[in-house]
Amino acid sequence: MIHVNRLLDLGSIRAVGFDLDHTIALYEDQRVNQLADRETRQLLVSECGYSRQLLDHSYNNHRMIRGLSLDLSTGCIVKLDDKRRPTRAILGHEWLDPSELRARYSDEPVPLDRVHTLHTPFDVPTGVLFDDIVSLSGPTVDFARVCADVRTKLDQSHTVGGFKPNILKHMSEYVSSLPDLLPVLDRLRASGKRLFVLTNSDRTYALALLEYLLPDWKELFAAVVTDANKPHFFLSPSKGSGGRTSPIGAELLSGGNASDLQSTLSVKATEILFAGDSATSDIAAAARVGWRTMQMLPELSATETVWGSPFWEGDRRTWYADLILSGADLFAETLSPLLAIDSVGVLKPTSHPLSRT
Repeated sequence: MIHVNRLLDLGSIRAVGFDLDHTIALYEDQRVNQLADRETRQLLVSECGYSRQLLDHSYNNHRMIRGLSLDLSTGCIVKLDDKRRPTRAILGHEWLDPSELRARYSDEPVPLDRVHTLHTPFDVPTGVLFDDIVSLSGPTVDFARVCADVRTKLDQSHTVGGFKPNILKHMSEYVSSLPDLLPVLDRLRASGKRLFVLTNSDRTYALALLEYLLPDWKELFAAVVTDANKPHFFLSPSKGSGGRTSPIGAELLSGGNASDLQSTLSVKATEILFAGDSATSDIAAAARVGWRTMQMLPELSATETVWGSPFWEGDRRTWYADLILSGADLFAETLSPLLAIDSVGVLKPTSHPLSRT
């Protein structure tokens, strides 16, 4: 089911774009994040000097959820309500009881410049690794430095490490697509819309995924943009750095910006609908330049973890839920519901799982 947050006339949409990871390509999150986590731990020990005890900890995807924030001042990992006040917190594997939470935090909102929020499934290991290091290092460690080290080494694993080669070597173990993905894309094309892919992944990895998931991708998409560097793709006024090729079908682009892509597709910003999984790099950034947006939220039907719902704390929405609603015109668990809607009809806002009760 597609949940509608703002009125959207699909008849005015001339191009529909998709992020690749966690939108077109669906991952076995536990396996994929375990792979990245294992390599990142080795890098943190060998290149950053962290305790070898870090290698003794095992990764568990259920310890963290998207939308949690790492407080770089206190070392806590916190779940924030709609006023950005912590409602739950963990510090080095230990839950803070309500009195400890009140002692550490006032009723003032936690400043955004002192937190790192877990926005994508690929970023969830950041929370696990951060909490493991805090549990081993104690309260005197520089929490901002720990987060920076974890983010740098996790990114290193994803970009130049063994993460992507492992996935490409064992594709069937780690990645899949929706059974009805091709019918969704065919239906959108049949309605006259131009389709494109916009991903931060490098060209080699992105094209290998597309070839595996959609062998006819060159005929399906008008353009495939790799190495996009979102959210800067939506902010940068500069032209792309090159790497443009034109095979039969899809035009392959490297980098660039939103204006470049709109020119390639011969559409205006307001005529684009873009689907992605990150509330910041995909949805909020695209919305700021006038694109219409659809956020992927598989957590809508996921079993709740020890943190509860990413979107609610009791009868209060979380800050993460408010962030989603501020940028997303539509949201759904997957792309599948696009098959059931009138691709030139009008979608009107209705009550949805993030509505106030």
